[in-house]
Amino acid sequence: EPIWEFYYHTTSTRMIKPELIRSSESGLRCIFGARPWVWQQFALLKLENAIRFHKGHQNDFMKMDILTYASELWESWLHDERNKDFKAIFDHNIGEGTRMQLLKHIMSPFELIENLHEIENDEWNVADAKNISVYTYLSIMGDGLITPLVIMILQVFIPIILTLDTIDKNQDGHAAETIYNQEATLMKFLIFLFYLFNIVPDAVSTAESVYSRLCSLQRVLLQQEDCTLLQKIGGRLDF
Repeated sequence: EPIWEFYYHTTSTRMIKPELIRSSESGLRCIFGARPWVWQQFALLKLENAIRFHKGHQNDFMKMDILTYASELWESWLHDERNKDFKAIFDHNIGEGTRMQLLKHIMSPFELIENLHEIENDEWNVADAKNISVYTYLSIMGDGLITPLVIMILQVFIPIILTLDTIDKNQDGHAAETIYNQEATLMKFLIFLFYLFNIVPDAVSTAESVYSRLCSLQRVLLQQEDCTLLQKIGGRLDF
């Protein structure tokens, strides 16, 4: 018997895998109320406070088990004495499928974070990604300003210095070579402009790539006004 693979189509997206389909949040809120989503925000803040970008640390981003951490917070909250009315609904008044849909919904941010540090996950494999620059790092992390600043200075001032030097040489040259020197200067200036704007990565790509996903994350942070000043600077330079 063949193994069937099923996909879903929507008006905007096609070939969606079944595991990516989840129940309506408004429907789940009607059943469970808003408390699970309040817990979700609480758990995300706890995770943000606990996680580190520190190699060797027990809570280092690349080593920390995000889903286990979130699950332990959920179990602690679910079995809290002050939450027994919600637990009664969660355990007895609904079916297993509805419980799983709720957990799938509120755990999705933690699954996304977990996927970010899985090396075998090609969707977030930064090592093989294209178009990622020091500006991308600055726009996402909001740290490491010195290297992007040095590169930006080099990108801006090297073409300017070379162009000014060429203009000075043309002014000191012979009259017979004026036209040739002007054409050479224009050609060099165009090359410098191409270099200047080609080094900086292109605008956000619509392709399914690591770079486009990182840019999408940065854009969401910017829209929510959740960026630091350095992240905003990195985002502007990256685009």
